[in-house]
This record gives sequence, C-alpha cells and structure tokens, in this order.
Amino acid sequence: MNCICNLLATVDSATIKNWLEIAGLLLAGGFIVWKVLVGWFAANLNLSISSERIAKDEENDFLAITVTLDKGTTDSVKLKDVSLRISVEGQKDRMERIGIARLPTEGDQLGWPTDGNATKDSLPKYLLAQGESLQLAKAYDVPSHLPVTVEAAVLAKRAFYKPMQWRAVHISLPKSAGKGIKPQ
Repeated sequence: MNCICNLLATVDSATIKNWLEIAGLLLAGGFIVWKVLVGWFAANLNLSISSERIAKDEENDFLAITVTLDKGTTDSVKLKDVSLRISVEGQKDRMERIGIARLPTEGDQLGWPTDGNATKDSLPKYLLAQGESLQLAKAYDVPSHLPVTVEAAVLAKRAFYKPMQWRAVHISLPKSAGKGIKPQ
C-alpha cells in the first residue's frame, strides 16, 4: 500500500489521467466484444408455421402450409435457404426448398419459373430488411387419418457474421379423428 502511495506521489496528474482514459477505452472495448459474443447484436428473426387441412376425398386431405418470417429491428439478413420437411408415419419424409428466389425480369415484366420450385443456383440474395415480413406457402396431399409433422428451417447470413439457422416445428392433426374415424 505504501508503494502505491509513493508511486502516485511521484507521477503527475496528466499521466494518471492518460492511464485512466486508456483503461476506460479497454474496458469499453471489452464490453462491446463480450456483447457480440453473447449475441447482443443477433439478427432477430421470428419464424412461424401455420397450416390448414381440408378433406380432398375419403383417404386424403389437402394440407396448406404457410411459413412466415418476421424480421426484427436489428440489421437485415440475406436469405440463403428456406426448406420444409413433411413427415407422415409410414411414409418417406418429403424435403424441399420453398421459393425465395427472385424472379427474373424481362424488360418491365417478371418471369415466373415453369416448375414452381426454386433451384439452389437461383436462391441467392433475397434481402429481408428490418421490420419486413415474408410469407411462403406450399400445398400437399396427405393421408386424412394421420397427423403430419411440418418442420421449417431457414438459413440466412448477416453482413460480417457466419450463416445463422432458425427452425420451427408444427403438427397438423387429422380432421377425421373428430368424425368418429379411428386412426390406424
């Protein structure tokens, strides 16, 4: 303790002020780095799935799926991929991208893809800006007596960050269960 008092007595006030300013800058920089590492500047994106199920015939239903992306207030993100996985018991899972590709232009008109699906090469730089929402939808034929699990995954990138991923799960229950038809 006596050593510190002697040191302070021999150092002028301008030097102490400079050292305190350097310490303050280092602490502030450390605080910002810590906030970045714990996700303070994370790209807040809300992902939700909704569905509507309507009887097609006795054995199958139409299942309409809507995936909604709501971008929060922190920065913008470039969407790289939005994929769905549809799981029905006893069937092979269906996995596919849903269209986030920008449409090509021909003069003053948009050119729609003929097959309705986005190819990996055309999925590029769809920018979802702050406060913006995007809805993507797809319809499927599903067995009317079985529940369907719908999973959505979003891959997006923010400037100067690694790609980030969001996932959501939704279950569509059969409407036929309420009509006295017992699931198998």
